[in-house]
Amino acid sequence: MSPSEFEQFMKTHLPGFEIVSEKGQRIFRSKVSYENHPEFERMKKYEIFVSNLPNDLFENELLPFLCRAGKIFQIRLIMNFSGSSKGMAYVVYNDVESAFKAVEELNNEYIRASGNYCDRQVHVTFSVNNNRLVFYNIPPEKTIDEVKSELNQKLENVTDVKLFTDTQGVNATVTFSSHK
Repeated sequence: MSPSEFEQFMKTHLPGFEIVSEKGQRIFRSKVSYENHPEFERMKKYEIFVSNLPNDLFENELLPFLCRAGKIFQIRLIMNFSGSSKGMAYVVYNDVESAFKAVEELNNEYIRASGNYCDRQVHVTFSVNNNRLVFYNIPPEKTIDEVKSELNQKLENVTDVKLFTDTQGVNATVTFSSHK
């Protein structure tokens, strides 16, 4: 789809949406505050994880593919620092039925059907919300309180820190109040 065709597609099928870059993601969302939408938390429970996407794929190809299952509420395309896609995205549809339809009908479909050897089958599954990260190689003299204090200075929503030792040294499992 050419840029002008994509622009027309956006105007026709997705008026009132914008694309913003935030925290290593290109986020396609409504211009209206989506997080305050009364249905957002319910819809978020049925978030879809899309993987095995080509690294040069952007919204102009992804949106028409995903819209085959229904209306989209939000897409988060995960990006590299270089500006290319990491080959994965998270999608929230406007309704639960569309989410189930996406998993059933789009999983193992080809997003590009050119016959090129680079064409890939896209994997579409339900997302698992993970609100924990492991930080490796923590200085051994650091206490839990020191690690938590340093993380709170740089990150939001840290709720718990647990230190553990393995063959590589001291590590920390950090729990956040949400997976964002």
